[in-house]
Amino acid sequence: MSTGSKWNNGNPYGRCAKFSPHEKKFIRMMVEKYSHIVENKSSSNAEKNKAWDEITTLFNAEPDHTKRHIKHIKKCYENLKARDKVLNRISRMSSMNQELPDIINGNSISLQGVSMVRVPPQSNYSCQYVQNSPSVSVSNDEEDDSVLNYVDVVVTEDEGQHSEEYFNAPKGQTRYQQAAGPPISCLQAQRLSNQIKYEREKYLLEMEEMKYKVDLAKIKLMQAREELEFRRKKWKLEMDLLVLKSSGDGKVCSGNSIVSCVGGWENFVSDKGNVPGKGKIKLENSKHSSLGSKQETESD
Repeated sequence: MSTGSKWNNGNPYGRCAKFSPHEKKFIRMMVEKYSHIVENKSSSNAEKNKAWDEITTLFNAEPDHTKRHIKHIKKCYENLKARDKVLNRISRMSSMNQELPDIINGNSISLQGVSMVRVPPQSNYSCQYVQNSPSVSVSNDEEDDSVLNYVDVVVTEDEGQHSEEYFNAPKGQTRYQQAAGPPISCLQAQRLSNQIKYEREKYLLEMEEMKYKVDLAKIKLMQAREELEFRRKKWKLEMDLLVLKSSGDGKVCSGNSIVSCVGGWENFVSDKGNVPGKGKIKLENSKHSSLGSKQETESD
């Protein structure tokens, strides 16, 4: 059984006498001495329990201390840590309040007062923050070791408005409420206005981009039409040239096709107007044969 288990009527989980300020100070000193074990996350549970046993032994060895169980000493230290954490947060809030700039319509948010109430309700522990004073006063009258369960933070404007909204915080935690009032609404309205302005500029840019794309498509379509017209005229000229050549050689051509070419070459069609190699050879052979027949006729 751990040291101090015989105290408090053998019930380590029951309530004990209140810790005096001297006893709390002694517990802080002992925990600070063993902080390399107690506050070290890498320490094992066995090492931490051994350290707390030693702290309890040293605590109970003092003649002016009430005999305590190890669990009561640990609980007292946890409550002291919770109070220190709350006071540190209040101190940070007070320093932030003093440095808060006046940015919206000349209205600044200031911390008017902070009150802390704990459970059970019959206890009188309280912490009061005085405006324009960085110090925090704490009354320890009839103080026991219950954890703070209620924390009320009232934040109002300089005009003297007060918030009446209060809420509960889970055990071991601290929650704050800030009643900002109209400045927050002005800030939200400004943010909404900036968002609308951004969306409008984005829409105009997208519309301008679409307009450029339409103009580019029109230019490409015009270029394609001009190229098609150019090829059509080129093809027509080549066909006309082919017709002229064919008519000069005594060939019969009609329309866009050449019919009844020399040597039985029929239904000859050329899309580009170029005469194939075989057609050229046949035409040249026909020329030579016709010239030869004329010369024989003249000689006779």
